[in-house]
Amino acid sequence: MKRTKILGLCLMVACAIAAVSVASASASAQFGSCVGFKHGNFTESNCATVAEKKGAPDHKGTFEFVPADSCYATKGGNFTENKCITVAGKTKKGVFTPDHKGGFESTPSPSFTTSSGPAELTTPGFGAVKCSASTGGGVIESGTTETTTTSFTGCESSGQKCQNTATEGNIVTFLNAGVLTEPTTGTAATVLTAASGKYLAEFGCTGVAVIRTGGSVGGHNTPVNTVSSTSTFTFEKGFDQNLETEFSASPAFEPAETVGPFPSEQHGVFTIKTSSPIETHVA
Repeated sequence: MKRTKILGLCLMVACAIAAVSVASASASAQFGSCVGFKHGNFTESNCATVAEKKGAPDHKGTFEFVPADSCYATKGGNFTENKCITVAGKTKKGVFTPDHKGGFESTPSPSFTTSSGPAELTTPGFGAVKCSASTGGGVIESGTTETTTTSFTGCESSGQKCQNTATEGNIVTFLNAGVLTEPTTGTAATVLTAASGKYLAEFGCTGVAVIRTGGSVGGHNTPVNTVSSTSTFTFEKGFDQNLETEFSASPAFEPAETVGPFPSEQHGVFTIKTSSPIETHVA
């Protein structure tokens, strides 16, 4: 197997979902909701402007940012206790009716779908695997975490089809885990790694190699401090590219027939649509 024929691709999405490694990035960016709140920290409904007096926060705003999948105290909430399990309401003639008179409310933990145009992973000295499009989805599980999978179509390397399903050119990633970070002030990014095990994806390219990719990769989340059901997740050249790709003559990845790992980069732009509006909040 010639070195010039060994190609690789890391396949993953975002949703949802970094410009630096997980270990070094700030975790102050959060997914969540900006809600009406007495004595809140913010003055308006996207929680971008801090309520302050003479340059110091005065906690007299009317809005507060609450991370996804949280339970917070509020007047007129849907729940009676601080775990947001028991719905506030009354039972009459055996029929329960919510009355919205509880003291607690929950923020959503929305699911999301993803889609993209062309995406590729390049491995310097080995080439690239390119896919024409993708679809996928996942769940925002907390203020800083998500899980996701992606199905890429039209995948090939050097004109040879790549796949890990029965459909030619189709590659489906393993379950990937994302961590939201704030790499620089006012920006948000998500770092993706394998949710379990070492690899984000494994697949074969006919006549080329069996390929698997591990490590991590980050992408920019935009917009920030805006409540929306649609956002963009972008993998860029040189932007938190910590992927490692291995190539083998067979799926067994025996040491004698495996080369790598080699540094790789993921490139592509993904559109994320959440099941309910959500905000990517940064300081």
